[in-house]
Amino acid sequence: GNVTIDGEKVGGIAGSADTLGSLISGCENHGLIKGNKHTAGIVGIIFGSIKDCKNYGEINGANECGAICGKLWADEATAAKVTNVENHGLVKISGWGGGLFGNTGNVTVTNAINKGNVEISNSAVGGIVGYAFAGSIFVNCDNYGTITGKTEIGGLVFLYNGSFTDCDNYGEIIITDCNG
Repeated sequence: GNVTIDGEKVGGIAGSADTLGSLISGCENHGLIKGNKHTAGIVGIIFGSIKDCKNYGEINGANECGAICGKLWADEATAAKVTNVENHGLVKISGWGGGLFGNTGNVTVTNAINKGNVEISNSAVGGIVGYAFAGSIFVNCDNYGTITGKTEIGGLVFLYNGSFTDCDNYGEIIITDCNG
């Protein structure tokens, strides 16, 4: 079903899984998910791993939003792993975020596909992730969705301090404010 919350940590499956080492596996979201910060189709914020999950619903949020997870973090000793995730829904963001993840840190993402379009009314968005902080490793991650926003748009990522291997952008990028 649909979820609308005027707050943070909003997800189609879980709002928050904030215990280090948490795991969300084999889940699908088909509903419209609306919230503010950390809004996502699967989980708003997680300090752990995600495996075999898909989002088909529309995501509508503010900052640190994505179709799979808004904020995906772990510490260096408990590095998180994300494998086999997909988005097929529209992601609408008023602040910043990404097609799959708002931001990541100390995580390895393998086999992630975004087929949904991403629309941002502001700036700072990527087809896969908005901000990939230290320890973010992406392998075999592709964006097919169209990304529309004012400025600061990346086919895969807006800002990163990590690595991308065998990742491609096939989606169109539409910049609506060339003076921004």
